[in-house]
Amino acid sequence: MALSQPPAVHGLVNRIEPWVFGMPFLFVYLLAVYVVTIAVLIWTMRKKV
Repeated sequence: MALSQPPAVHGLVNRIEPWVFGMPFLFVYLLAVYVVTIAVLIWTMRKKV
């Protein structure tokens, strides 16, 4: 989740030029981070951690 916060996002991946699947790189990066975060939450819920 820390990868989606402003220091990392604005400093490292704040670019729109490389388009991926018709979307700017920033949106694809944030989507991937959020999907991984949700997957971890679902995994911990199933493991009852």
